[in-house]
Amino acid sequence: MGGACSSSQKPAQAHTTNSSNAPVSKDYVSVGVLGGTDLAKTRLVSTYIHGRDDSDYDPTVELEFNKNDTVNGELLRVRVYNIANTMDRSDRDEFIADSDGFVLVFSAHDRESFEEISALKSQIADVRKQKAAPAAVLLAMEIGSRQVSKDEGSKLASKLYEKAVPYFELESGNPNIEQMQR
Repeated sequence: MGGACSSSQKPAQAHTTNSSNAPVSKDYVSVGVLGGTDLAKTRLVSTYIHGRDDSDYDPTVELEFNKNDTVNGELLRVRVYNIANTMDRSDRDEFIADSDGFVLVFSAHDRESFEEISALKSQIADVRKQKAAPAAVLLAMEIGSRQVSKDEGSKLASKLYEKAVPYFELESGNPNIEQMQR
């Protein structure tokens, strides 16, 4: 995720593959945000979309957000899916299938949410039916009081897929997403 851009610029087309690995062109890049309940995922997404901390939000009321943004120096339309655990499985699968990458979220003060990450990884693999690991980031929220150490999060990120994924920690009370945008 990068800095905000003028919406008057035309986003570039993103290229992805469908379930049969045939190339598909779409005019956006999509990111699925997955994790357990009550992890401030909606606040995180809202903060990214609006460019400021948005503490006045309705959890998981909006499922899809769009923003023109610069990704790796290229202007793209970024579509962020706020994928809730409480969604019907077929709806979750549809969002997962369309996602080009994922932010896997857990709470550092909730070991169960940390342990759910492996199940989310399996669900992504089942839906996408591909051998190559998708682009992913592991994100710990609520780092103030811990049941999961920073070292445990880093270790999981290093072995989540064949190649290590980036690992970040943010406080959900004020998610400073600029750390993740670098």
